[in-house]
Amino acid sequence: MKELTWKTIQQASKMLKLVGHPVRLRIIEALEQKSQTVSNLIKRIGLPQAVISKHLKILRENGVVNSDVQKQFRVYHIAYPNVLNILNCVRQHGKK
Repeated sequence: MKELTWKTIQQASKMLKLVGHPVRLRIIEALEQKSQTVSNLIKRIGLPQAVISKHLKILRENGVVNSDVQKQFRVYHIAYPNVLNILNCVRQHGKK
């Protein structure tokens, strides 16, 4: 295998720290199959709006999620599909 560059390792480390938070990992999991509003995420994850919004902002600022306005709702979706590979690694780890 080809050795990783220092830049690649730094980028990977940043992404792993970003999605390593339990709430952010739950949000990514919730957005995996379909776009969601904040209200739907609150119901699905079971945390207050302020907590969900805080973590969505972090994910959005780092390019992991995007949002669109549909009618009067802001709808979030995965913007960086490779983040789902991390989610799949977590699932594989959980099977051991």
